[in-house]
Amino acid sequence: MSAGPASAWASLGEGCDLLPLSSALEIAKAAYEEALIRHGMLPAAIAVVHAYAEQNLEALEAEEDP
Repeated sequence: MSAGPASAWASLGEGCDLLPLSSALEIAKAAYEEALIRHGMLPAAIAVVHAYAEQNLEALEAEEDP
């Protein structure tokens, strides 16, 4: 499987296996959520930011669909 720009697969770095892009996004989401909590952001605010980000991703996916 190719890891080109339009691929649904992501690499964690050299020597790592590919994983589905959705899994990579979940890992990144969890990392950012933990960082926002450590910074002191309230859970409700984090939920709103995640909702906006998901809307942005859905809009990008809609633009890519033929």
